[in-house]
Amino acid sequence: MPGAAAPDHGTARAAGHDSDRVGAMTVGSGAQREGEEEARGWEGGAGIAWHARDEEMASPSSSDVKPKKSSPRGKAQKKKELVRNPTADWTPSKCSNADLIGLYNAGVPQSNDLVQWHLAKGHSFPQENVDEIVSSYHFYERGLALPATNFFRGMLYHYGLELHHLTPNGIVHVAIFIYLCEAFLGIEPYWDLFRYVFRIKLQPKHNAPLVVGGAGIQLKKNLGDKYIEYEFSSNISRWRDMWFYIGNHAPSLPDNFGSPPA
Repeated sequence: MPGAAAPDHGTARAAGHDSDRVGAMTVGSGAQREGEEEARGWEGGAGIAWHARDEEMASPSSSDVKPKKSSPRGKAQKKKELVRNPTADWTPSKCSNADLIGLYNAGVPQSNDLVQWHLAKGHSFPQENVDEIVSSYHFYERGLALPATNFFRGMLYHYGLELHHLTPNGIVHVAIFIYLCEAFLGIEPYWDLFRYVFRIKLQPKHNAPLVVGGAGIQLKKNLGDKYIEYEFSSNISRWRDMWFYIGNHAPSLPDNFGSPPA
């Protein structure tokens, strides 16, 4: 089980920087950023707030549509999906106090006095307080820090995601993108560019994503030779059982509603 290991964000091979510099980037803004605005992304320089997704459905007349017979198997499958229990996607937390102390000694997260993190060890699914969210040990290893940047919060709200919907590799993608924009391009993280380069893929199935890690951030296939080259240093097979609670301080991230990503 990981303990006091130094943060591991993945190894980047972009012109002019090495893995040590990548290790300094972060998805979080740090408490030192004063006067942060409300969560927003960057779309043509304008902030992105939460947008409700309008679902417009054309209603054909009954004469245009012939009723389809549904098989008993199809009905049973639909019933099974309706009664699916989201808590079944969680595994009991194995994150220990030594693990969190190890992160703190490495510089993330901030002290318990500031961000109020505590264990969920033994819990089979989240039972956080109203002012808390669920986070993962491996997210902090790969670049997460709270409070988060406007860009990161705006991304979550735009896609309707909660923090635990993401994966460690997704955190790496966002952290490197933010670092690329700020350190190399000299601009705020640019929302249009992010959407051009990355996509959100629901996993393992589009119509049945997992509650934990069900939203993968992936580089679009046709841009593999155009974006900066980096590789992930390790494959974490059991990151889902390394979760804990942390205070959701303003400017806050989306609350935990217990549902999978939509």
